[in-house]
Amino acid sequence: MAYCGPLCSHRTVAPFVRTVVHTCVWRTVVPFVHTVLWPLLFAPLFTRVYGVLWSPLFTCVCGRTDVFDPVSFRPVCSASDSIYRLLQHSAEIAIGPDQMHEYSPLIAGGLLRVRLELCVVESFITESIIPFVKTNGISWILPLHETVETYVAGSLFAVTTCFILVGSTKLLAVLVTSADLFLGLPARLLGGFVFDRAQNKPITVDVGVGPFKTRLIGEGSAKDDLAKEPTKFDFKSIPPAVVPVAAASGLIKGFGAVSKGVKEFFEGTDLFVGRYLVLITTVYLAFKFVHFKIFPFPF
Repeated sequence: MAYCGPLCSHRTVAPFVRTVVHTCVWRTVVPFVHTVLWPLLFAPLFTRVYGVLWSPLFTCVCGRTDVFDPVSFRPVCSASDSIYRLLQHSAEIAIGPDQMHEYSPLIAGGLLRVRLELCVVESFITESIIPFVKTNGISWILPLHETVETYVAGSLFAVTTCFILVGSTKLLAVLVTSADLFLGLPARLLGGFVFDRAQNKPITVDVGVGPFKTRLIGEGSAKDDLAKEPTKFDFKSIPPAVVPVAAASGLIKGFGAVSKGVKEFFEGTDLFVGRYLVLITTVYLAFKFVHFKIFPFPF
């Protein structure tokens, strides 16, 4: 057999074949299928198969097709919209209209995502949980006899609630803590200072928590004040001219105390969700499965 030279070697033929295949397939066949065959043949066929098989399947199983269509999901979030507008106006007041216009894409992107997270929680409660509980009650949570309906409803509710709350309670805690920092803390400091002066109490400044407080300004010790029983406030013990000041400062101080309580509630909720909700959800799902499949008591 005659030798045909280096042009017949595999090192020359293989790259040539790969180049021809790449040119024919990726530069000719694929554009032809994408621009010609798909609009004419495959897209109508896919639409027809979806309409004939997939849509009736949802209709038979779920009774309606628009429930599972993301396009038809339009949650109503009035509270989230109010918080979004409040944050928007607060940002505009804080940085000014000129800087607001310059940094509006960044600010709007962040605030809209905050509104989205709040809307998830709000719409889940108002549009899913409340209507379902009104229609079916709460017997599906821990029924005596587990059925397919109660098992599916309880499992889906537990997984969805855990998924939503784990991601949203942290945001709620951040918002409430920020509101308490800018509104509640000044109200407690200012209202408490004026309220104590209206009662002729001496000025004291303590640093620390509980029994570990240390008095920086004022007479006596912080530990002695903890040992004393709190005295009830009486308007008769102050001059009549100071009563309006005491009442106004008391309301401001009370607002600060309520703000602190709300902040501590959301912080505790976030701590509970982060530490224990996943564990509780896992135990609940395991109990539902055992109750439904392994030991379906009572018979």
